[in-house]
Amino acid sequence: MTIYLQNGYIPESYYKLMIPYIKRGIVEVLDWGLRPPVIPGYTKFWGQTAVINECLYRNMYRVKYLGLYDIDEFIIPQKLKTIPELLKEVEANSIEATASSSYVARNVFYYDRQKALPELKQQYANDTIAQCPGMKLPRYYTFTVRNDFDHLQHRYNKIIIKTAAVIAVWTHWTRKWMNGYTGEYHLSTDDALVQHYRIPDKYPLTNFNVTTFSMSRYFNETLKGIIRNICTL
Repeated sequence: MTIYLQNGYIPESYYKLMIPYIKRGIVEVLDWGLRPPVIPGYTKFWGQTAVINECLYRNMYRVKYLGLYDIDEFIIPQKLKTIPELLKEVEANSIEATASSSYVARNVFYYDRQKALPELKQQYANDTIAQCPGMKLPRYYTFTVRNDFDHLQHRYNKIIIKTAAVIAVWTHWTRKWMNGYTGEYHLSTDDALVQHYRIPDKYPLTNFNVTTFSMSRYFNETLKGIIRNICTL
């Protein structure tokens, strides 16, 4: 996993959270500071384009699929549990998916409306969290209300690319792909969503009326991982 930190936008505390994963070789952190006149605009936009494509080529022979999304986003299967299970099923049932160079998932914003995952009420959860005094619960435990799919402000995408198929890529779509492949295959919202836990709220917010506990499936595993890695800092 490679995480791109935008100079001037990301606090030092983000880096501290990743130290256990860096030491274990799971995460690489790039402090990318290109500025004009080397690039035509500010780092947040232009800098990430270079990093994303560098990430593509560095991982071309490491992995078959590569997910590209922000640190506050997760591409979550809505029926199955894991991304590999999802892609295997999609490709088994769709010629278009097999021929595509990447998969696109629809973005939905999740909000804090005082409706946390029901698992947090369990005694096991309370006892486990007590091992880490002062820990703030992750947003994916406490943000469970999301927008509808049809809101114009929320029609963003994030992608999973096939590294052997893509030549150039940007944050939301592929720019160029190899002969024999097609462009993006759009995953249905029944199959997968980009669950986006953004702060502050993305406006205009007029339709946040869907409550979902899709992250309950991952509660026990993620809680154990948090306690094991974060509480030792």
